[in-house]
Amino acid sequence: MFESSLRQAMAEDTAHLAAAPDLAERVVRRSLRRRRTRHAIAAVVTATALALAGWVLAPREQRVATTPSTTGRLDDVVVRHVPPGLGEPVQGHSGEGRLLAGTLTWGSGADLVRVSRYGGADGLDTPGLMAGGQLTSTRGRQAKISPGGTDLLWSERQGLLLRVTVGANHVAEVRTIAEELQVTDPTGPAGGVVEGLRVSYLPSRLHLESVTMRSDGETAKTWTGAGERQITLTVVRGRHAASLDELAAWSAGDWRNGTRTTVNGRPAYRNGARSRLTGRLWLQEPGVGVVLRMSENLEPEIDRVLAGIVPVPATRGLPLRFEGLTVTHLPPGFTAGQDGGMDGRGRWWTRAGSSVLVEVVKGERARTPQDLAHVSWPTSERFSGLRRTTVGSRPALVGDIVTGTGLSRGRMVLWTARPGYGVRVQVSDDLVNDLMAVARGIQVAPAR
Repeated sequence: MFESSLRQAMAEDTAHLAAAPDLAERVVRRSLRRRRTRHAIAAVVTATALALAGWVLAPREQRVATTPSTTGRLDDVVVRHVPPGLGEPVQGHSGEGRLLAGTLTWGSGADLVRVSRYGGADGLDTPGLMAGGQLTSTRGRQAKISPGGTDLLWSERQGLLLRVTVGANHVAEVRTIAEELQVTDPTGPAGGVVEGLRVSYLPSRLHLESVTMRSDGETAKTWTGAGERQITLTVVRGRHAASLDELAAWSAGDWRNGTRTTVNGRPAYRNGARSRLTGRLWLQEPGVGVVLRMSENLEPEIDRVLAGIVPVPATRGLPLRFEGLTVTHLPPGFTAGQDGGMDGRGRWWTRAGSSVLVEVVKGERARTPQDLAHVSWPTSERFSGLRRTTVGSRPALVGDIVTGTGLSRGRMVLWTARPGYGVRVQVSDDLVNDLMAVARGIQVAPAR
């Protein structure tokens, strides 16, 4: 009883004291410098007594300091995980084949970590890129990996290749670095905007795979992730969306065997049991149909995704008329424009780094869309991935704008509204999915 009371009194009397974290280690280290074993034993006894008296003794492994590595950003790619101890990243460029990549590099040699971003690339089969790589997957996408596992290359989305290269000391982390990358959706937070509909919520760890536009008024946007997770949202305008049943007949899928339901108060179809995907199909408004397809492993989140699909509010200050045309639609947030384009025959809107340009081209240079595609290009830019589409009933061309080094500068659509009168609409990278909505909202006055 006496000994217990004494220990309790000692503990209470020293509870307010704090020892240096390495006190015990310094005691032991000092004892080891002495030649006699009895002194080492005494040091151990001292350390034990201190512990009994309430002193805090930190184990050595908890005190080993590591220098954290700073993560970094490369255009729309945020690097969120790098092994510790590599310090600050260095930004640069590297060329391979005809492509130029922006790079972020930590360390060197066996401690190298490098993230590379190739814009304007054709895909994994781009000549000169990892010819001897083996097929694998990362981030839910097909990828190539070098035989030694130090180099991982994949197509993040159309026109964007990403690569993680490591030294021998970090082979085990090459996939973790890749999986932890955060790639900004160029159409805005969460899922961005698809033909006037904002996708306010997406399940975690889904990445933008592609945005496709077809001449029949169909726009589709796909996000994918590991474990074969996938979401595709398709918006179709025109005759295919005249009614819910016509939309169901047009859309590939088991809709007719499904059940009637509602989406945000609108009549809809739930797809049938024979489909391998879960989904909904509905008319957002007359002439505008929407189809959402999700992999079965995402079905628990379908209601939350659907609730987050909302119309984008109309932009103030419209309609706007100039040079014989009327602009009736812009992405949200643009309230004022300034003169721009060739010869001042255009209007240019900017907002926090985003931009929209609508311009008119007249005369011999506007006989066909092909003529328009070669009008007044800066020497450092070119039209890439040119493909046919329509704006209203007029033939048009749409394509990406890239620099001579392969970096993306947005997207453009152009058409001749009548002989000698052409229209070009250009948007920045973050607004590519708004491009066709802006174009379709342009009305051209008849020739006088």
